[in-house]
Amino acid sequence: MLERGEHLARRKEIYEALHPEARHGSVGNGRSRDPESGSLPAFIDDASAKTNRSRTVVAEDVRIANNIAEPLRARLRGTDTADSKTDLLAIAALD
Repeated sequence: MLERGEHLARRKEIYEALHPEARHGSVGNGRSRDPESGSLPAFIDDASAKTNRSRTVVAEDVRIANNIAEPLRARLRGTDTADSKTDLLAIAALD
């Protein structure tokens, strides 16, 4: 779970660097989430379609990587906690 979140967070950085018009907040500014409209999908929609996971799952995975500091992620790697989405989301919600 932890590693998947890290990979998705990095993919989001790259996707938004290549396609700044797809960044959060662009929807509604002449852009829609409808892939049939010909506009570039937001990262979450693109990742959801390509990974066959819901938008919620993609958002949670990215939140885990973005909200847990790297030193703590390094300590968690290889542990049971790193494979527990429930635990990771609880950690990510902490200040």
